[in-house]
Amino acid sequence: MIPGVPITAGEPITEAALKELEEAEAKVAETQRKWIEAFRRLAVER
Repeated sequence: MIPGVPITAGEPITEAALKELEEAEAKVAETQRKWIEAFRRLAVER
């Protein structure tokens, strides 16, 4: 697997790639949670 190159349909995914994908998804979820909290605080302050 080459970093930055998307996995194409039918290509087997390695354990390392799966772990990397799970970690990336967790980071996205955490970032979304932080943004939602920040916007809620902004709404309350107004």
